[in-house]
Amino acid sequence: MKFFKRKAVKIPLIILCVILILLGGAYGYVRYTLGKITTVNLNKTPEELEVHPYQPSTSTTISTAEPTQPVKAPNIKNIALIGVDKANPDGSQRSDSVMVASIDMDHKKIKLTSFMRDSYIEEPGRGYSRMGHTYQDGGPVLTIQAINKNFELDVTDYVKVDFDGLISIVDSIGGVQITIKDYEVTPMSAVGINKAGKYNLNGKQALAYSRIRHYGDADYERTERQRDVIEQIFKKLTSQGTASMASTMTKLLPYVETSLTSSQIMDLGYQVVSEGIKTVEQSRVPYDDSVKTEYIKGVYYLTFDKDSTIQKLHKFIYED
Repeated sequence: MKFFKRKAVKIPLIILCVILILLGGAYGYVRYTLGKITTVNLNKTPEELEVHPYQPSTSTTISTAEPTQPVKAPNIKNIALIGVDKANPDGSQRSDSVMVASIDMDHKKIKLTSFMRDSYIEEPGRGYSRMGHTYQDGGPVLTIQAINKNFELDVTDYVKVDFDGLISIVDSIGGVQITIKDYEVTPMSAVGINKAGKYNLNGKQALAYSRIRHYGDADYERTERQRDVIEQIFKKLTSQGTASMASTMTKLLPYVETSLTSSQIMDLGYQVVSEGIKTVEQSRVPYDDSVKTEYIKGVYYLTFDKDSTIQKLHKFIYED
């Protein structure tokens, strides 16, 4: 099993949104600012979204003294994070990245899990395809359904942002600190990075960095770059004073589309702040020990052992 627990592309705007609660008692201002977000009501029941209620793994010890005692559901909110390219001429959009942000109140952590876009998954009601095709094929509903059905999760909400949003977010906070490796210099040269080292990347540079795919460990490392950019944004925002944060958030939120209501975002924000959650951890699916490359009907996919993947993913999200 390979977890990435380091200083923890698309941006999970829910993480940015919950920081608004740091503005304290300015309730009216917070609600006004959150009103700039595009809110979409999915109008789907948990059953329609293929939600799988949490079940403890076989490694979890449950007391036999009270066999009828129900298992306590973890205090974790899982949210789909969808990053999209600009719309095609026909209006469709393909997701460039799919993640789940797990806001874990039990363990005081925010966990980011990337789902590689070439993962071979079942699209409910449509057959098998790539994870990266779900948004184009059926919007946020199909993406959520695919995550839940294939990985037995309980996602009911999403946050979406496009590339323009990433550029503006990074520029609004004054850049992000990223270390460029030797083999990343070539793709970064187009945006003014000509040697390895630590840089404060602007929006266009951060976008170029998060899209590097054919250098290093290909798409595996690409998802890690995206998570690194996310964590640096999170750290930069939380280090700002409330006045600067308010100004930044006002600029960023028009780029956000989400199924979460303003009240839900504020409730999540209150919980994150009141619990003092600052730890960010990251993971990626499929895992190295269960993935292989296959050509199915002439198409390249990443296939994986479903049972072991679900067990490891649930351990990371729910039990770690």
